[in-house]
Amino acid sequence: MNKPNFGLFLLAFALLSSQPVFATGEVLTFRGKIERINNESYLSESRSKLSLKMDYFNDISKQQIDRLGAGDYVSVTATVDEHNPNYIHVNSVDYVGLKTLLGTWKSEINLCYEFTGFTTFYVYTPNSKGLCIRQTAKTPAKPQTNKYNFFINPDIDTWNLLISSQDNNFVGELMIHDDNNIEIQLFDNQTDAVLDAIVLRRLLNADSQPKRSLLL
Repeated sequence: MNKPNFGLFLLAFALLSSQPVFATGEVLTFRGKIERINNESYLSESRSKLSLKMDYFNDISKQQIDRLGAGDYVSVTATVDEHNPNYIHVNSVDYVGLKTLLGTWKSEINLCYEFTGFTTFYVYTPNSKGLCIRQTAKTPAKPQTNKYNFFINPDIDTWNLLISSQDNNFVGELMIHDDNNIEIQLFDNQTDAVLDAIVLRRLLNADSQPKRSLLL
């Protein structure tokens, strides 16, 4: 497995902030959710709401898209077909978002992980009743909440993670065991040594005192 790097991380942030332009012959960025129609992959483009049929310049891009399910999110670099504006030729897959991550999870050390979107999650301790209720402007007495931006860079058989907060950057790997159990391994960016293994279960009740983690 090739570990992700922060050059790709910065590229992903740049891609996220760019604007799509629909013109044939140019290499453009398209983002949206995956649709499956008659065993073919389509991109339901976020801004235009068009369903764009995809084909691929290389087998790696096809395998990366084939790993995604309907409703997953993807950002691709592609060109528009010269004869059909609803047909795009994918050069590369920049990053993806997995719908299975959306929602709230509990770690083995009783921390709440709330994935609010395909590129944002929050880490915080549960309240006095053991419930995962995130701090807002209306709930100033709740424990500190840390916000993270993340990107999933797909490999053929792994989900590489790039995670960033205001103070720290991490690289890692996401492992999905089933719909309710996942694991995030964080790596040293220089040595590839495992720094932390965060095991998460969807919507667990609190059963232990909160502890510190690399992502808190």
